[in-house]
Amino acid sequence: MGAPCCSSYTSFPNSLLGRALVEEKPQLPFVVLQEREEEARLATMPAWRRDIFRKKMEEERKEEEKLKREEEEKEKEQSEKLRTLGYDEAKLAPWQRQIILKKGDISKY
Repeated sequence: MGAPCCSSYTSFPNSLLGRALVEEKPQLPFVVLQEREEEARLATMPAWRRDIFRKKMEEERKEEEKLKREEEEKEKEQSEKLRTLGYDEAKLAPWQRQIILKKGDISKY
């Protein structure tokens, strides 16, 4: 019979077997990478445009923080509502939690 279909692997040096072919660099957190890319982009911009861009990015960050805080407040209100109704939040499935919260809202009207 002929040579196996994967004969190219037989010529692979034994010293490299079991090692990664490309040495991996330690992964940086996504946020750090984003900040570095942003700084590199800012370095190529004129000063006036850089200021405008920074203000815009700062406004976006503030908006994201505001939305995050509102979401956290909503979660707190919902969990407090469940506790006042006498439910243990840890024992409820998400669909049960939704139904209970909706029933509570309907009974108000």
